[in-house]
Amino acid sequence: MTKILKISLMLACTVGALSACDQIRTVLHMMPNQDAQQCLNSERLNFKDPDVLFVANLGSRGLPEKEGQYWVRYKAKNSYGAYLQGNMLCEKSSTTGEWKKASMGQYLLELELTVKLLEAENKKARADSSYVSRYTRENVDPANEAAQILLTSPDDLKPYFE
Repeated sequence: MTKILKISLMLACTVGALSACDQIRTVLHMMPNQDAQQCLNSERLNFKDPDVLFVANLGSRGLPEKEGQYWVRYKAKNSYGAYLQGNMLCEKSSTTGEWKKASMGQYLLELELTVKLLEAENKKARADSSYVSRYTRENVDPANEAAQILLTSPDDLKPYFE
């Protein structure tokens, strides 16, 4: 009889601990909410495997907050079957009220970040006449680097836009 009681008690503790984990994940924005899932669903057909796994709501990522807009971090399968992580800027449609990918906002941020990266290199070149830009030296494309920072890195973007 005591063995059954111990097993029941352990089972109750395990269930309680797991439900507490979900509450913690929800508070930390690690559980999918309907808005984030709706945003990912708006782009579902553009993924190789439409079963996208939601990872986290990244919020504003250090940029000035805009109402009805935030970043979502997701995990999706590529053509080779491997899972890759990415970021998507989501916005609430003013006409339908549904959440969707903010394609134009994301593109404008990529352009702005490309300009910031080039300005930083230009500043270094002006300060030191012997400085060779890493975009020339390492054959790196600043637009590609900006896209990588925005769309794959979960990092805070504030240092790039100061």
